[in-house]
Parts: sequence; structure tokens; C-alpha cells
Amino acid sequence: MFSQVVLNWISNPLSRPWKWWNLFVHIDCMVKDISSIQFVFVSRDRNSLADSLAKQGALRSELFKAWW
Repeated sequence: MFSQVVLNWISNPLSRPWKWWNLFVHIDCMVKDISSIQFVFVSRDRNSLADSLAKQGALRSELFKAWW
């Protein structure tokens, strides 16, 4: 549900909350640099890999670390 709201903020700048205006300015700049980009909502049941990775990330106590 929340991701659909954020997609609306991206596609409709007048609906964006002022609290995050600077963040959306950066997103808009990055979108301009990419020649072709599309934001699409995909439900959890249709994208189980992304859902699983998001849940794993939310449950971590610290960021990923790698050692060589």
C-alpha cells in the first residue's frame, strides 16, 4: 500500500510531502540522467524474491558486511 503512495508522489510532484521535498529533488535529477526509466507497482505475491529480500533486510541488526 505504501509503495503505491510513493509511486504517486514520484509521478505527481504536487502531491509530494514537503518533509521529503529534497529527497524527491535528488530522485528527479537521477531520473533525468537515465534515458528510459519506468516506475511500476508489483504486488508482493507477484514478486516474491524482492519481498523476501526486503523482509531479510528489515530483520537485520546491521548492514551487510563482506570480508576478503
